[in-house]
Amino acid sequence: MKTPRKANLAGAVVEPKAPAPATDVGTRSRQPSDAELKNLIAASTELPSLAEMEEQQARQLDAAINDNLQDLGRTVASAYLRIGAQLNTMRDGQGYIFLGFGTWGEYVASKATYGKTYVSCLLRLGQLDPRQLHAFIDEGISGSLLIEYAKATAKVEKIPELIEATWTEVKALPVRQAAQRLKTHVEEHREEFKRKTSARMGRPAATVEQKVKKFLAALSEEERARAIKLVPRVAKDLGTTALRPRS
Repeated sequence: MKTPRKANLAGAVVEPKAPAPATDVGTRSRQPSDAELKNLIAASTELPSLAEMEEQQARQLDAAINDNLQDLGRTVASAYLRIGAQLNTMRDGQGYIFLGFGTWGEYVASKATYGKTYVSCLLRLGQLDPRQLHAFIDEGISGSLLIEYAKATAKVEKIPELIEATWTEVKALPVRQAAQRLKTHVEEHREEFKRKTSARMGRPAATVEQKVKKFLAALSEEERARAIKLVPRVAKDLGTTALRPRS
């Protein structure tokens, strides 16, 4: 039987509201029993696995990934030592002058991808005997951690000693945490790893002209002739007359 429609005071027909469905309060608030929970759990364990490989395969793959990551770390660390040695040869031989750079700082700045601090760390590592570090590379030290060791102490010759003293403690840590631990260790052993103020620091720095003369004196006649041709160009870049040929 239809419910008759009614008109309101304005004469508009008003549709009657449908009755609200009955709510079973007991059904809505009831929690599943222990037996029902057990049945749900049992049913879920019988569902087919979504994984496409066996557990043993997953573990073997994970082990292979870890091995490859360690190999990558060793490769990068070894490359850092080689690059460091090459940078030292370039700096000590002042070969950057042949490339049109007036100072070592300008040459380092040209490696802007890596930054001055990074190159400085590679220089420190390159001053060490590779045999002092290869043992740690074989144990899995990464290139990033090697850089942190180079940052930690200004005494280059102390880097292997610092690695040996802290390696067991930091080798399992993320690089950032390891760097913080190295900093703490160096602070706790300041006399051993912090460089003291050098008396040389009070001496005036060598002039550009003195540096170039020293560099030219170490060259053969042929190399010296080639280098002298670059002198006007370098002088122009430096804005100095110290390098310009004298009549």
